[in-house]
Amino acid sequence: MMIGVTKAGVAGLGMLIIPVMATIFDPKLSVAIMLPMLITGDIVAAKHYRKDADWKHLIKLIPWVAIGIACGVYVGNKITAD
Repeated sequence: MMIGVTKAGVAGLGMLIIPVMATIFDPKLSVAIMLPMLITGDIVAAKHYRKDADWKHLIKLIPWVAIGIACGVYVGNKITAD
């Protein structure tokens, strides 16, 4: 529910979800649980708002998104649950 509210526009709530999930589950497991929910929310939003999107601006973001994903994969592989 907290992820849904965050996706609806209450951005500060997202900072609370991370420590709560990391406390309940193993940190890597909490990321694995949250990621599909976040991706699903993004896909639903993209389908809903695709007609209103400014594709010129979004295409400029693709290299930065790729860098962010690569950095996330690198850091995720270095993090241990110990």
